[in-house]
Amino acid sequence: FHEVECRDLSAGGISFWLPRLPQFCSCVVALGSENRLKYLVAGGIELTTRVTLPAKGGVSEWQASVANRADVKPRQQLRVYRVLFPILGNLCVGGRPEENLLARTYVQGELIPNPSQFGFHRPGSPGARTNVLTYPGWASMPWMDLYQASAKATGLYFASYDPSFQQVDIEAVPDAPRKTLTMGMRTLAFLEPGETWQSQAFIVATHAGDWHWAADRYREDSARWLKPRDVPEWVADSDGWFGSGGPNYRYSDLPAMLEEARWLGLNYLQCWSEMIENVGPKKSRKAYYCFFLPDPERGGEKEMAAGVRKVREMGGHIGFYSNFWTWDADSGRCLQQWKDQIP
Repeated sequence: FHEVECRDLSAGGISFWLPRLPQFCSCVVALGSENRLKYLVAGGIELTTRVTLPAKGGVSEWQASVANRADVKPRQQLRVYRVLFPILGNLCVGGRPEENLLARTYVQGELIPNPSQFGFHRPGSPGARTNVLTYPGWASMPWMDLYQASAKATGLYFASYDPSFQQVDIEAVPDAPRKTLTMGMRTLAFLEPGETWQSQAFIVATHAGDWHWAADRYREDSARWLKPRDVPEWVADSDGWFGSGGPNYRYSDLPAMLEEARWLGLNYLQCWSEMIENVGPKKSRKAYYCFFLPDPERGGEKEMAAGVRKVREMGGHIGFYSNFWTWDADSGRCLQQWKDQIP
């Protein structure tokens, strides 16, 4: 048996015995009142939750704070990467799962009928799961809404209200046998021992009507921190852009690319995959690689600067795109071939 110690500030300490080493995510002691709970996890992590309920109406606010304490033995110290909170489990609005629909902000938005039975796979890619959407990322806004489609529609609105735009994973996990859905938010909260983190506010609300209620509510509430930006007149009047999403062009091609754009009535280029990318043994490329140096194989910095200058002289506009989050362990290996070109 293994002794597990959790500190309870009011009782002076709690210890108990388990037949095997605990999993830190499941070995928890909860203390406090119904609307404010403190969870003490083996390893020195404290999670405090608070739920604020209104006197009237169905809108509640949820928050959490995490303290990754350092006053434990070094071998017990932990590193926190993400915090999954809140978790709304085993949901079915109205008791009839076949009438439930899940509205999510996947790219431009999607509406999923009977989500407890949905596979959450990307069309044409059965191995690509879509039940977890990252914001900012595949999710265009950090909210979802589960509602019952009937003559008197009712629903459950779930949203992250975060002016600082921390990365948050919006999770929807179906349970086909139970005919229910679990919704959760997992926020990036990197904590070394001795550090603390305060979550953003999460809103959980019941409502009448369908997903339009949720969209209207998020638009109204988010206006407090999402302020319209002044943009150049040409951006406001732009009908779109023309360009390439892969490394299939040289920088000297940019003026000719602008001529093609103008044939379509456009004056704006967007060119992706412009930086150094991972080249495999068969010269295959890893699209959108993120090392911030113009690709020497396609003209390098000098040719890129000349191409951009010419586009601007022609009265056109140009922008580029870099996927910084694709940085990974292959970076060093693929950069060896360019070591003489890297300043």
